[in-house]
Amino acid sequence: MKINIIENLVCKKDHYLNVEGEDIILVANCFQFDIKKLNDIDWVLIFYWIKNFHLNNEKKPVLDFQSMSIFHITNDDKKYD
Repeated sequence: MKINIIENLVCKKDHYLNVEGEDIILVANCFQFDIKKLNDIDWVLIFYWIKNFHLNNEKKPVLDFQSMSIFHITNDDKKYD
C-alpha cells in the first residue's frame, strides 16, 4: 500500500457572507474527514481541521484558520514509482 499526499491546503481569515434569516453556527476546534473510494484499489482521504469560527465587528462570520489535507491511497505498488 502506498500513500501519496496530493494537496495540503491552508487558508486564513476567510470571510463568509451571512445568509439573512439563518442562524450562524459557531464552531471551535472542529475536525472531520471524508473517505472517497475511486475504484477497487484507490481511495482518497480528505482531512479538515477548522479552528475559531466567529463573528467579526461587522457581524460577518470569519474563519481564522482552516487546513485541508488530501491523501491518495493505493494498493498498486507501481503507481508512484
